[in-house]
Amino acid sequence: MSTLSRILATELTPKSSLVGAEREKLATRIQVAIQKLFPKSGVSSSYSTFMGIPSIAVRFTLGKDRDNWSNGILENDPAKSSLAVNFYKEGSVSVRSGFFSIYTNKPKPGMALGRIVVPFRKQTFKDGNFDKVFKKVMKSFTELKKTLKENKDIINGADLLEDQLRIL
Repeated sequence: MSTLSRILATELTPKSSLVGAEREKLATRIQVAIQKLFPKSGVSSSYSTFMGIPSIAVRFTLGKDRDNWSNGILENDPAKSSLAVNFYKEGSVSVRSGFFSIYTNKPKPGMALGRIVVPFRKQTFKDGNFDKVFKKVMKSFTELKKTLKENKDIINGADLLEDQLRIL
């Protein structure tokens, strides 16, 4: 059984609607599931309302703390990623990425570092189905893990991330 299948089997529960406390519970479940995929990395997931739109913000860093980031700077984490789950009044839910890529030691022309974009496609679920939203988020982070595993020898700052890269 794959890691994603195990996580989905233990984390999915039927939900009819995602309101208030249920959305907060979804944020917590997303965080716990991502931490199972990346046990030595930094993950946060929180529910709030911004500009009238209730949403879950998910933030990920490959390094757990400043000791794992070049010069102790968060923005130097090679896989710093974020995504948002937005809940709309008509009941639809969208999952969109703020940033989903990995910085590498192989620079592109005119750039200091190279970048590998992790495949991600915004998706809107008209029915607001919890299972579909959760699966989309987990599919995205499973793809991130796969991309990290395939490219771990060229990840920028790999010397500071030995523990995290060892478990991929």
